[in-house]
Amino acid sequence: MQIVQWEYYPHVAHNPATRAFIEELAQVRKSPGTIDNYSRDLEDFLQAVSDLSFSDVLEADETLIARYVDGLWSRPAPRGSRHTSSRDKISYITGSKLSLNTIRRRVSTIRVFFDWCIRVLKRCDQLNPVPKGVRGKERGLIAYVPSAPWIPSESQFADLLVYVFATTSLRNQALILVLYDGALRREEVTFLRKDHIDERSHTIKIPHELTKNKMQGRIVLSNTTWKILQDYLLLKQEIGDLKKRLLNWKDISKKVNNK
Repeated sequence: MQIVQWEYYPHVAHNPATRAFIEELAQVRKSPGTIDNYSRDLEDFLQAVSDLSFSDVLEADETLIARYVDGLWSRPAPRGSRHTSSRDKISYITGSKLSLNTIRRRVSTIRVFFDWCIRVLKRCDQLNPVPKGVRGKERGLIAYVPSAPWIPSESQFADLLVYVFATTSLRNQALILVLYDGALRREEVTFLRKDHIDERSHTIKIPHELTKNKMQGRIVLSNTTWKILQDYLLLKQEIGDLKKRLLNWKDISKKVNNK
């Protein structure tokens, strides 16, 4: 079982039901990020209802959940050490300090927790106090606001490429082109190694441990991307950079410019 850092979730660790819920997630090998999100969301909920006994929380009704959700819309967003920052002056277009995704995730976590409590007979009331909406038919506690992705026009994308090739370093050029060719996530591209490259097929293997769905992938590089990437790797070799990471966290071009 994964090790849960209970010191970050004292209320969750103190209550047997919430602790058992998180431990079950760890036992079924949920990802560390998933366990952390569930734990933090439950910790936030328990702090918000700390004026009640835990037995009352287990038997919560929709009134209590509505009070909690109302608080999510109005509270400031803690950052890092839970101290406020200048970003607390920012309000989203929804009027809240927390993002809509954060609010929706916290409510979803509470719903899953109460579903678990009903299933393992820790809650007497068999009705989940967090109503679940049905898209297109019934609205849940948090409305779904669709947002269309920004897709640049051909001229905008051409301007972007001109900027990349005219003003950025060789490393950044390689980074952006590999991201574009493979539609990769940040974690996927930054942890690639040189031994992931297939010289014969001009492809890059994406190991399963880096992908979101835990399935191995492979991307085919365009001729332009392949040339820029090879030039960058040659530059790494010339300055004696022996690191296995394909695209360094720090831009090695600065070393060349300082010579």
